Amino acid sequence: MQNEIRFDSALGEIKRVAIGRLKPGSDIMTGIEIVAKNNGFKVAFVSCGLGLLRQASYLLPIDSDKNKKLGVVYGDPIIVNERAEVLGMQGTIFRLENGDYASHIHYHMARKDGTIVGGHLTKGGNIVMATLDFVLCEVSNVNIIREYDEETDFVMMKVVK
Repeated sequence: MQNEIRFDSALGEIKRVAIGRLKPGSDIMTGIEIVAKNNGFKVAFVSCGLGLLRQASYLLPIDSDKNKKLGVVYGDPIIVNERAEVLGMQGTIFRLENGDYASHIHYHMARKDGTIVGGHLTKGGNIVMATLDFVLCEVSNVNIIREYDEETDFVMMKVVK
């Protein structure tokens, strides 16, 4: 017997595309949120990203009885204090009711010894060494909000039309 498939979705259209480069010293999430804001994007997705970081910071879920629903929470940030090559990056970004932006971005990267790591980006901890090239696609006719999800005990993205 298969599990029931449950989901939220809304049909939108790709409206505009911003292709950008974050320069040395920039933080990835802060930079991408500024690009979205400066272009007036309300809902967008990072379709790709690659580049070279001098420092990386990401989260992974860890087992915990603090979350009674799923048994996991996000652990402390994992800090990579060495150069790392971003091999791929994708995620969502949207404007909140107060005008701020929320991002949910994941990446994978190669450490200087060649091992591949990755996870959920943290804001302020992913600093560009040479470049971070990215494509940000605006989506129209869709809205996204963040709200507490009782089923998972996490604040989650909710797609609304």
